[in-house]
Amino acid sequence: MIRKNRVAGFGVVMAILVLTSCGEVPAAQELSPQNAEIHMEESGGQISEEDEAGKDADENPGTEEIDEVETESTDIRTKSFKSAANIEETVLVDENDIKITATELNYTDYSVELGLLIENNSSVNLSFTSGTLGCDRNAVNGYMVGDGYLNADVSAGKKSHESISFSKDALALYGITEVANIQIGFSVQDDDYEDFYTGMGQVNTSAADSYDYEDSNYQKSIKSGIWETAYNCSIDYYAEEELYNQNDIRVVSQL
Repeated sequence: MIRKNRVAGFGVVMAILVLTSCGEVPAAQELSPQNAEIHMEESGGQISEEDEAGKDADENPGTEEIDEVETESTDIRTKSFKSAANIEETVLVDENDIKITATELNYTDYSVELGLLIENNSSVNLSFTSGTLGCDRNAVNGYMVGDGYLNADVSAGKKSHESISFSKDALALYGITEVANIQIGFSVQDDDYEDFYTGMGQVNTSAADSYDYEDSNYQKSIKSGIWETAYNCSIDYYAEEELYNQNDIRVVSQL
């Protein structure tokens, strides 16, 4: 697995903490009746143009002019997802009398779909899961992701065609607009919920050779404003400071 996974996982957690801190802007305070009366006496009972303007603004909320917030310009928000990459049939798992093969990569308007052929050559019924709390090891282009859910029951000696899905919107938050590599973590249990197999497999697409894994697409997506749009909030601070770098583990602050 590419080491960037751990960094991105940490960055996502920090991003969630920042996003949850977003709140509503408090409304402007209005004049109390007493203050309004004093104001009228001082102005001779006449309503000034400034007062009329303030009254119009109160009666027509939403017409107040708001300063535009500038963000660093990138093309991550606007360019369409690249749906040309495909795969060759790739064996992901071939152990303990089970075989899982990635057969095809398809695209819908909203998702990337990875087709699987699951073969249970054992003498017991088995349940195959992925993308769950018990087996959350899926990654796309080296970034850990929450998508890729699978829950399939395959009887002894049988085969099953399955498909797992990755949301294009979710991938866009990581700056991913093309799939070069997919890693899937599998958990296989028998009818008694005993672990039969736990492991990972991965498949490269036709875009893998030309894809730049070192490009900081995740950082670009944060700076582009896509997180604010997706979660209706603001990110007020951003930094790329190295917090830890020991024993082949590097942690970088990204929010």
